[in-house]
Amino acid sequence: MKRYAVNPVVSLREEFEGALLYNPDTDDVVLINETGRLIWDAIATPQTLEEISAYLAANTDLNGLFPNPYGGGFAGSAAFSSAGLARIAADAAAFIESLPPDFMVEYD
Repeated sequence: MKRYAVNPVVSLREEFEGALLYNPDTDDVVLINETGRLIWDAIATPQTLEEISAYLAANTDLNGLFPNPYGGGFAGSAAFSSAGLARIAADAAAFIESLPPDFMVEYD
């Protein structure tokens, strides 16, 4: 299963509502939002997409992202377990795909 990790040469500078990533080898800069920052934190050590998704679910206000239309907040929504994690995984994969390839290391 594929695992993702930060490239150790890439530095991070915190910014308002996100961060800047800088790769000195390529002189590239990428601006990431708060969710991107959470993903970057998650891949400080090699992680699978499922592990990244679980990290995001544990560190995000899911009530705001996935409100329960029947009340009771996020925790009351049994449907989230598969649909919500699939959406988080899709968003995490999109973020990973959007990064220049030299900002991360992929392990098989």
